[in-house]
Amino acid sequence: MDMKLLDVSMDDIDLQDERFRFSYHFDLEKLLISIKKFGLVSPLVVVKREGPQYVIVSGWKRVLACLELSLMHVPVYLFDEQGDCRAFLLCLYENWAFRNFNILEKAEILLKLNGFMGDEKKIVKQFFPLLDIPANLSYFDTYLKIALLDPTWKKIIFKKKIPLTSVQLLTEFSPEDREPLLPLILSLNVNKLKLFCEDLYDLSKKTGDSPKVLLSIPEILSVSQSENLSSLQKAEKVRSLLRAKRYPTLSSWKKSFATSLKKARLSKEVNFDSASFFEDGEFAVTFSLKDKLAFQKRLSKLQDLISDEDLFSLFNLDNPG
Repeated sequence: MDMKLLDVSMDDIDLQDERFRFSYHFDLEKLLISIKKFGLVSPLVVVKREGPQYVIVSGWKRVLACLELSLMHVPVYLFDEQGDCRAFLLCLYENWAFRNFNILEKAEILLKLNGFMGDEKKIVKQFFPLLDIPANLSYFDTYLKIALLDPTWKKIIFKKKIPLTSVQLLTEFSPEDREPLLPLILSLNVNKLKLFCEDLYDLSKKTGDSPKVLLSIPEILSVSQSENLSSLQKAEKVRSLLRAKRYPTLSSWKKSFATSLKKARLSKEVNFDSASFFEDGEFAVTFSLKDKLAFQKRLSKLQDLISDEDLFSLFNLDNPG
């Protein structure tokens, strides 16, 4: 492999040609400190192509840091290679040797490999093990969809470190469907975001309405456009409405359950817990106490619940025999 070390002007590097680039989201802070103290220790790798400027093969993070520091010259290794695929593989293996790739980088890598090689089966066999992706062709489609997501969504995925299962759900929505979804999920943590998307996706499949149409339902739209609610409150209320439409019977059960407990006027120290869907026919009751008198009061209140047929019908625990 023939490489020549050169010192080149930043003006001689083509920053518009990103044919070998696969990483777009990163933090430059530590690299900026390193370059300030010791300069650019690791040269970029570049190639010459049809234009007069050099094309970056490896080192986008480094060159962007140098730009931010207003450095006029940088050291580069000039790679004497005319094949784009081989040049890209140098970039891929150089990075693979030192770090793990995130979801977005894997997606971009597969998109680039598909463009350079055009042989999906060969890519799956040769590169999926390298990228820690199950050697299944279906994952190829998933990652290509991720690579084609809007930059705004990619930024959110990177910032929130959204796992693959949730990102897969997002790719099932059309760009039009994702647009009204964006402001609702920004305030959600990773777990709540996944649940929100699952409810929206499953309700869409159940009703045949697109997510955009569902999020335009008047009662949902009034929540998402409310000026009196925080972003988090909007998201949680919208998800509650989606779940009520997704599971109407469950919603009715939960409402009855809450009504029964409210009527009982139980102490705040008494807590009821059940399975999410009341599916196991059981619930747990826990309460705290300080002395025997408090214990008697708790038991007395719980005793009053036995006559509440609405409550026990939810769990099928009322056994007249």
